[in-house]
Amino acid sequence: MGLPLFHSRRRCLRHNIRPPLVQRYGRYCPVGLKTPPLRSVERSGQSESTETNWRSVPVTDGNAVGDRFETAARVAEADDRSPQSVRRSGRIWVRQASGFTYRTLRDVSRSWTVLAMAIGFPPVMYLLVTATRDLDSVTKGLLAGGIAVLGAMIASLTIFGSQLAVDLEADRFAAYRSMAVYPSADFAGRVAAGLIIAALALCFGLGVSVLDGAPVGVGGVLSVAVSAAGFVILSVVCMAVAVPIVVAANNEQYAQFTLSLVAVFGFMLTGYNGMLMEVAILDGSIARLLPNVLATRAMTAQLVTTEGVAGSGFVPGGRLVPLLAYGVCATAFGVFITRWQLYDEGGNRWASRSSSPKMLGSPSVRRECLTKST
Repeated sequence: MGLPLFHSRRRCLRHNIRPPLVQRYGRYCPVGLKTPPLRSVERSGQSESTETNWRSVPVTDGNAVGDRFETAARVAEADDRSPQSVRRSGRIWVRQASGFTYRTLRDVSRSWTVLAMAIGFPPVMYLLVTATRDLDSVTKGLLAGGIAVLGAMIASLTIFGSQLAVDLEADRFAAYRSMAVYPSADFAGRVAAGLIIAALALCFGLGVSVLDGAPVGVGGVLSVAVSAAGFVILSVVCMAVAVPIVVAANNEQYAQFTLSLVAVFGFMLTGYNGMLMEVAILDGSIARLLPNVLATRAMTAQLVTTEGVAGSGFVPGGRLVPLLAYGVCATAFGVFITRWQLYDEGGNRWASRSSSPKMLGSPSVRRECLTKST
């Protein structure tokens, strides 16, 4: 059982919490909401009291994600650009992002269906394909790389999208907006959690292929670095694409189904992520420019140890440059669409619902907005 999230009115006054904040939260105030004295700023020879700007930072307390509130004067935040202020904002951002990462991993660990789909489906698909066909070592290595990357794509899309859809359905973004959460920290925290699960899916898929006799291995530090870069960039691209899909679906089940189809269709249309272009539905000149094909080819060139792969000519040089461009554009797009659809545009879309007594008046509803009960 987690630590208490709310103080009573009497305990609020005892903990030096001002009456306006008690009125803001009704009969209860969040634990940890400490109030420093009002700061005065000299402007044009006049002393003006400045109100505080409350920032909510998701943190962990063992079993649940609480909210730690830190204060900074609005005028100081607007005018003071000292290194100390920058470091304070950086610490808040990091703690918010780590809070989203922890909560996403905690919730996903309880959803066995999502984990089974993200981690278990691609290895089963690989075993079915190799068991029904007589494949040479080169083709088996290419299939191992392509299907393992499919597992990473499914994990990135479904893990990121399912938890985003849960927050949308529960209207938690109304609470996030009221607590001044950084949209970039929200996106980065969820991306970090998705990368962890996607890495497990990729390693599990490659491990199954190695046990089946596929020529997959690590050739050195360079191969690990190139493979890791391709994997991270592809995962970030997938999670950035997931944001508008989840917003349009606005339902966890629909979002998971749609995102899984996006991964599978991308895999099939490009010929097993570019590994077998002769079975690709898209034209080869178009498919070779897509991020899943670029990343899969870059990774397979480093991980498949068969000499025939290097001589097959399917991995031309210079693939990391367009991949890096994809990564930068996907990061910028993901932060922008998160801010626009979930924090700015979403604030207008759900303003009437989030301001209702049902949303903010009940301590139990406020507690559900702040953290998902264990």
